[in-house]
Amino acid sequence: MKKSEAEAFEIEEVDRLSYFRITRGKNNMTRMGDVGWRQFITVTLQNGNAETGDENEDVGVVIAYNPPTDVNLALYGQEDKDHWKQLVAADNGYGVYPQSKRWFGCEIAKRLNLDLVGKNRKKCHAIAKAILWELIESGWFKIVTRQGEDRRDHQYLEVGEGENDEEG
Repeated sequence: MKKSEAEAFEIEEVDRLSYFRITRGKNNMTRMGDVGWRQFITVTLQNGNAETGDENEDVGVVIAYNPPTDVNLALYGQEDKDHWKQLVAADNGYGVYPQSKRWFGCEIAKRLNLDLVGKNRKKCHAIAKAILWELIESGWFKIVTRQGEDRRDHQYLEVGEGENDEEG
């Protein structure tokens, strides 16, 4: 599960890798049945024996997971990434971190209509931050260090070499 999906589904970072999505590999494949989200859970088998000192065993099991229905899974698409790439290509002053004077997460939030000041600001902020890091980790953007106006080193965004479209 991607970080932005975990944020949108309100799943803790430590738990997000227990979730995965099953999709069809190609559009021309025949229907495979239920395609959707799954979750790894631990199930305790009641096979222990107190008399012999054998404990119950824990096994990993995969179950269906139904994410909240009010969450848009397609948080952003190629058109959004192209827009953001144009912004970064035209302006090298976007910062990587929320403390930056011009944090790029604000541009992500603006594009996706995420409210960074309203009632759900913490969730929207976390989603924008997670999307920014997905774009960096996928190679869409890269981080460069250079001096800011204050003559100290800061980390800024530049357009990256490419994109590896991997599920995280």
